[in-house]
Amino acid sequence: MEKGDSFTHTFDLRGEQLCVDAIFGHRGTVIVQPRVINGITGNVIGATGNPPPIGVTILLLGMLVAFSQIAIFYRK
Repeated sequence: MEKGDSFTHTFDLRGEQLCVDAIFGHRGTVIVQPRVINGITGNVIGATGNPPPIGVTILLLGMLVAFSQIAIFYRK
């Protein structure tokens, strides 16, 4: 392969897979993990390690403040 080239391979089994360079004999390990699918099964914004966009954060904080103000108003 040349610089900038890429290669993809789909593994059938998860776990550690040994890779051996056929020319130079270098060895390495590829760790295959199950694919994470976002859905209604409990994944939430940012659960994959990526923070939510700043707009989403501001919106959620604004909703929290608004709901707390409504709760304070109706408690009186």
